[in-house]
Amino acid sequence: MIKKYLQRKININTDNTNEEINKGMEIEYYLLESESSGSDAAYGQKVYGIEIIKKTEEVNIESEFVRNLSTSVDSVNIILDKMVKNSVTPVGMPFVLDDLIGV
Repeated sequence: MIKKYLQRKININTDNTNEEINKGMEIEYYLLESESSGSDAAYGQKVYGIEIIKKTEEVNIESEFVRNLSTSVDSVNIILDKMVKNSVTPVGMPFVLDDLIGV
C-alpha cells in the first residue's frame, strides 16, 4: 500500500501570451511511502518516492511518480525541496532525478 503526503503546492504562469492556457495552473509535490517488497536489502523497510502532478482548475493534465528512491525520508525530502525551488514539472522529473542521483 502506498501512502501519499502533499508536501508543497505552487502556482505557475509561464508567460502572458497564453493566458488562457496558464490560468490557474499549479504543481503539487507528494512524498510517497510504502514498504519494500521482493528480496532486496530493504525488504520490509519503509521506502520513499516522489510524485508530481500538474493540474489546471482541479483537472490533472500531467502526472509522474517514482517509487523506492530511498529508505531515508530525509534524502527524499531534500530532493523534493530542490524540485519545488526549481518548479520541476512531471515531464522534467526523470531528467532531474537522473542528474541528481543517476536514476
